[in-house]
Amino acid sequence: MPKGPLWEGRRILPSKNFNINNHLIGVRDLDRHAELRKPWNKAFGTGPLKDYEEMLLSRAGLLASRLEELCDQAAAQGDFNAKVDLAEWASFFAFDFMGDIAFTVDFRLLKDGDVNNFVKDMEDAQRLPTIVQHVPWLARITRATPFISNKMRAFAVDPNFTASPLPIIIANSVLAILAGSDTTSSALATTFYSLLRHPECYKQLQKEIDEVCSEDGGCGDPLPSPDRLAQLPYLNAVVFLPEGTNVQVPPYVLHRDPSASASSSSDSKSQGRSSSSEESDSASVSSSDAEDSPSGATTGTSVVHEKNAFIPFSTGPANCAGKPLALMELRYVIALLVRKFDLDFQEDFDVEGWENTLTDRLTMCRGPLLVNLRKRKVVS
Repeated sequence: MPKGPLWEGRRILPSKNFNINNHLIGVRDLDRHAELRKPWNKAFGTGPLKDYEEMLLSRAGLLASRLEELCDQAAAQGDFNAKVDLAEWASFFAFDFMGDIAFTVDFRLLKDGDVNNFVKDMEDAQRLPTIVQHVPWLARITRATPFISNKMRAFAVDPNFTASPLPIIIANSVLAILAGSDTTSSALATTFYSLLRHPECYKQLQKEIDEVCSEDGGCGDPLPSPDRLAQLPYLNAVVFLPEGTNVQVPPYVLHRDPSASASSSSDSKSQGRSSSSEESDSASVSSSDAEDSPSGATTGTSVVHEKNAFIPFSTGPANCAGKPLALMELRYVIALLVRKFDLDFQEDFDVEGWENTLTDRLTMCRGPLLVNLRKRKVVS
């Protein structure tokens, strides 16, 4: 899926490196993309994924421990529930996990919070590109204007060296944080939002996780392996789009690339576009559609779940290299939190209005997801 001209204006580049061909996520030349992609393909092979699995289990365990501490603190004050912004904690986890993988550095967001404004800077850095992407030729002017591009520069890294590999390393470091942390934290936040809107689905998922933990030896602490979790039908139904969900394509964020289109080609309608989609609550679109719950994907024998129709990671040679890691991460963290905690929305939380806080700036900005958190007394 060739990228359109909006990518000329939405790139974040270090101020001394305007070489657009070093930036995998934004490069439009498919041959150059294939060249830059090679080390990423190796990085997400079967062998490295096993190493990442150890990091994931450790980092997810820290997330659960920190949330348990909040529950203990609330109980010590006589409060049955810990008041938590789950979207914020998802961001802390995802940012720290990508620090482990990309830099072997602990950013300490789970331990200390975002005291250095890492997440805020990442979100603020996308405001300008989101505007300039619609007028791509303005990109160089805005990057060169300090009072306009300050927030974008705060997130970009400015190397003081001229060695040839460094610009590529810097560009890929930004890519790792953007593509690896924002996507996962957004998916975690929206998944739990949807589950808590349908408590019966949350309970059904808990039941499945509890059963597999019991089968695999007692209380399931730690959980079964990520490979075992990947086989669970209801958990996968939660991660993937439910049957009957109405998927809408936002045309205002898609730009056509005429140079990649061929009017005589049978598939010309699908060429020259960047892929993006929005998932709408099917219950609010049509009463005849399935509810936006996983149930439709797991009940009935006549429905065939066509997973190839779900392409949030894009498709083809330029698809998301980190897809295996992302799915492993989502399944494990969702299963861990569902296993260890009971959650529901706080009384003053605007459930219906939360979706209106979601803003697409390449990164997905979102408002606080305010939940009540309680430790479970799990019985094997």
